Amino acid sequence: MLFRSAIGSTNHGTTIKFANLNLADTTKVKVNASAGGGAKGSQIEVRLDSPTGPLVATVDIAHTGDWGKFQENKAKLTPAPGRHDVYLVLTNPKKGGGLMNVDWVEFGQ
Repeated sequence: MLFRSAIGSTNHGTTIKFANLNLADTTKVKVNASAGGGAKGSQIEVRLDSPTGPLVATVDIAHTGDWGKFQENKAKLTPAPGRHDVYLVLTNPKKGGGLMNVDWVEFGQ
């Protein structure tokens, strides 16, 4: 499942929701993102059913040094039976704003 939608100007705690996904046979998540700001260490938490729900993956976002330079970032995903609302929670407690730009997200094997 590939989702293309450019999202920019993100802050710590920004959430992105994908409604009613079936991740039963899904083993990884890929995110194409750029991180050009000064703070390193940004992540995307993949959670089920709410922004504070069960954590099924954490994607470390590479610091690309340029907002226009995107890089693919990957993580293993814990399979989840049934359909769920899937939330991506963008985090970096060291930096409140200007975390990353997200170009696309893919759930697959």
